[in-house]
Amino acid sequence: MKKILFPAAIAATFFSLAILPSCKKDDDGGRAAQIIGSWRINQVGTDTNGNGVWDANERRPLGADTVGSMQFHGDGTGSYDLTYAGIPMSVPTKWSLQNGDNDLQLITTFFTVDTTTMNIVVLNGTDLELRNAGQTPASYMGLKKQ
Repeated sequence: MKKILFPAAIAATFFSLAILPSCKKDDDGGRAAQIIGSWRINQVGTDTNGNGVWDANERRPLGADTVGSMQFHGDGTGSYDLTYAGIPMSVPTKWSLQNGDNDLQLITTFFTVDTTTMNIVVLNGTDLELRNAGQTPASYMGLKKQ
């Protein structure tokens, strides 16, 4: 059962990320400049114990047959790319920072237009962690800059 639910949960999390409206650049570059680039999705998970923290035991690597990445361009466009079981998919996105640059809004069109706002938990030169607080329990995604 876990083998069926885990890939479905990964796909649902990725699709719910719906990518982003145009990005407004800060004068000093700020968080927008840190996000711009190519990011490989290396972990997903949910806050199963409901403590508001993505604990180590709640983190799961992507399966061996799954490769995911997100591209963020300076003009507020990008893509979400996923290969699952050898089948590639690319979804064009738009992105923007919201709420004092603490949230990342993603807008995608994959059959329908989907907008999701993710809390930025970690953002530095190599790591990006996003929390979808709109889901219960909250889902998380960990990315590494390429």
